[in-house]
Amino acid sequence: MMAAGALTRTLALATTLLLGEAAMAIDDARLVGVWRKAGAGECASQYAARLRFEPNGLYFGEAEPPGAFTWWDGGTWRVPAPGRLALSIANDAVVEYAYALDGDDMLVTDASGCEVGYRRER
Repeated sequence: MMAAGALTRTLALATTLLLGEAAMAIDDARLVGVWRKAGAGECASQYAARLRFEPNGLYFGEAEPPGAFTWWDGGTWRVPAPGRLALSIANDAVVEYAYALDGDDMLVTDASGCEVGYRRER
């Protein structure tokens, strides 16, 4: 039996493969790559220390220390509207966040106002 998270990722990949460019048309290609948490308050401890966004609409999150819980463990990502980032999270819900990019810096803000800063890894 396939775990719920694995099923979500498999369905997202299948959708991307079937719909091709149309499925990715609204995504922000500037997000693709690896990002490391660079600045955040205590409220951000629940979010991944490192994120990797793939061009196929999948993302992978890593907690610090390894094995710790993070809401952003991996799943699907998309940009449903400018400045809005939708991520499938640890419980397989899809949650929207505000985000802003400034060169190699990204700021993600959750619904409670918690801000998480990331810097692109080179």
